[in-house]
Amino acid sequence: MSNNIKVVCRFRPPNSLELREGGEIVVAFDENLKTVQLRSAQLSTGPEKDGFTFDRVFPMGTNQYEVFDYGVKDIVKGNPFQANLARVT
Repeated sequence: MSNNIKVVCRFRPPNSLELREGGEIVVAFDENLKTVQLRSAQLSTGPEKDGFTFDRVFPMGTNQYEVFDYGVKDIVKGNPFQANLARVT
């Protein structure tokens, strides 16, 4: 088991209400999937202009297993995707 703390950020896809009302995606991700930038902040001069950096960013459309595989499996015994037989250690 690793003693390192991973800081991740996961984004969900727009829901039906957001789509129906014309909601826009307001974030952009770097190619390394480590930095998130607010699109409105791209013109900013404050600290948010460079975005926010994490150990890993999971954009919209990322499935549960990818998140589990990267950030959870080392602290969970068993496989929560098989018969809900997992426990945190």
